[in-house]
Amino acid sequence: MATTATNSGAQTVDPWCWVNGTLMPLSCASVPCRDLTVLRGAGIFDFLRTYSEAPLLLPHSLERFRRSADLVGLRIPYDDDTITAAVNLVLERNKSVYSGESGIRLLLSGGITLDGLTPHGTPSLIVISQPLSRYPAECYTNGVKAITAPMHRFIPEAKHLNYLPAVVLAQKAKQVGAVESIYMNPDTRVIYEGSVSNIFLVKNGVLITPQTGILLGITRKHILQLARTHGWAVEEREVHIDELLHADEAFFTAANKRVLPIVNVDGAVIGSGTVGPKTKAMMELFDNITINLKPKTSGL
Repeated sequence: MATTATNSGAQTVDPWCWVNGTLMPLSCASVPCRDLTVLRGAGIFDFLRTYSEAPLLLPHSLERFRRSADLVGLRIPYDDDTITAAVNLVLERNKSVYSGESGIRLLLSGGITLDGLTPHGTPSLIVISQPLSRYPAECYTNGVKAITAPMHRFIPEAKHLNYLPAVVLAQKAKQVGAVESIYMNPDTRVIYEGSVSNIFLVKNGVLITPQTGILLGITRKHILQLARTHGWAVEEREVHIDELLHADEAFFTAANKRVLPIVNVDGAVIGSGTVGPKTKAMMELFDNITINLKPKTSGL
């Protein structure tokens, strides 16, 4: 089992990962320097998490992973059965490294390039699992702050590696006590999505979410299904920033966020400034099909 030295000199055990068919310590994983992921930041990824230590909705993530590859012109060199086996192998091996829930990342590199721009070689496929990063409990009981950012992701339907704006904006958000940025068209003031999540708002009992120009999140999909199953009025459509600022409630959704209440955007208080009843109801509904699942259940 591999160990890595920390800055303090202590030794920590590496999680295991899977790279192009080989299981290895994460610290040993690499892609060639001529890979487009290194030279141009080109590639795709997907992220999911476990509940009861089993990957939730992996087939949905694999479907989106392949859709992202198609949208950016990459070919995944392994079939779904192989990737599923790799995920399960990594999770099983990492039980000796850490306990609890995992965040799972599938990463497809851009492949070797000869001219610095066009892919010529087979992409590398990497499967990583690490301890799941969680938001503090008070974020769910008190809600969080967000800021807006005048931008729109390139090929927003694809989960690609061009996340430099999100990295930069995360630092700006942190400086003002916000957890995330909301992408917005600076001319039309139409909002799209969070930098790493989808967004919903509630107005007069209606659940509203942007429909186009966004990543079609898997958590978003199941929030919409839950709402419709329980008789909620739902609208998927274009959403203006003023609608968000004057909403009764709002929340982010993502695999690692679940349903995360928003109570302040750009300094403007959303609704009462507390977690609203519809948001609380959706948090409970979503928890009932995820956190409260029986052990080893991998689907909804």
